[in-house]
Amino acid sequence: MRFLRCQQVFCLVLGSSFWAVPLQAKPSLVSQAITAFEKEDLAQARAHIDQAISEEATQAQGGPWYYRGAIYEKLLRDQVATEEAAQLFEETLAAYRQALALTPAASQYHSFAQINLHGLWAYYLDRGRRYYRQEAFESAIQQFKYGQQIKPEEPCTYLYTAIAAHQEEQYKLALNNYTHYLEQATAAPAAVYRGLAHLTAGPHKAPQKALEIVEQALLQYPFDHDLLYEQLQLYTAEGQGEALPKLLQQKIAAAPHEPAPYYQLGDWYEQQGQGEPALQQYQKAAALAPDRIEPIRQQGIVHYNQAAQVTQAIKEMPEEAFQKVGAQWIKKLETYLEQALPCFERACKINPRDPFTLRHLQIIYLRLGRPAQAKKIERRLRKYRL
Repeated sequence: MRFLRCQQVFCLVLGSSFWAVPLQAKPSLVSQAITAFEKEDLAQARAHIDQAISEEATQAQGGPWYYRGAIYEKLLRDQVATEEAAQLFEETLAAYRQALALTPAASQYHSFAQINLHGLWAYYLDRGRRYYRQEAFESAIQQFKYGQQIKPEEPCTYLYTAIAAHQEEQYKLALNNYTHYLEQATAAPAAVYRGLAHLTAGPHKAPQKALEIVEQALLQYPFDHDLLYEQLQLYTAEGQGEALPKLLQQKIAAAPHEPAPYYQLGDWYEQQGQGEPALQQYQKAAALAPDRIEPIRQQGIVHYNQAAQVTQAIKEMPEEAFQKVGAQWIKKLETYLEQALPCFERACKINPRDPFTLRHLQIIYLRLGRPAQAKKIERRLRKYRL
């Protein structure tokens, strides 16, 4: 009996020693997926993470969803030009969004998912821009649409889509995206309003609505030459070209200390080819807004264009006629250039990095025989990479 009892005690002690040694647990499916991913065995990583996500206990955890997003994103980037890319994109986006939904905002997985989504958004924007530069507008649009899905709150993706669609003559898509961009953006460039107005007046045949868009834009950009050109085209198309200067004169009478109506009236005269009345209005605008570059620079442009007209006339002049009056025409050319010069110099002081001003200033210096000053402007253009 004693021997039997001792044998029982030995067996209990021996058994307890086995229990004390922890069993080597099989690595979790998520760990196996991560290991395979680190070894760039994407097929195995995908299989493990898909199996892990299929388990009910794992589905409520943010970490595995984050890793699924990272694995699928790598697959997507490797196969971005294949037919499977669209499905991989959907899986990637869904995984990251699930990770965001299941994790606190301050957690690592939440932050990492946000960072990766931003990186993926930037990746598609870069692809879209490269396609656009290659004039592959349809492909560019598709990349920008992916960007919209990733960050629907980001206005610039709608702008890029609108511009590419405009080039591709997908006018409805362009109009929708321009409109959406303007609704989201805090401050839109004047060019966006011009593009939207052009589409509204042209393919959508709503010139009155287009005019409203332009005039709304002019409240923000009253000195924008291209918007003023678009405005005059719309007035002219409606047979109201002569009504515009009258309207501007009324605005001047109502607010004589506002510079914008003078500038806009000057722009109207300039578009009619009436240089001297345009100069008078630009000078009034410059006196009321001495820190604005546009009224000063536009005076220089008027004189510069007058010089260009004289240059063209000299080129077309028969040799016999040039022998008689050529000296007078050359003097006239120099006078216009000398009148343009102080305008551009003053504009350059207001905005030393304006490329239009700098390039024209360089040309004027060269034409007036001032190579040292032209060289100085050339160095400035290189410095600013303009």
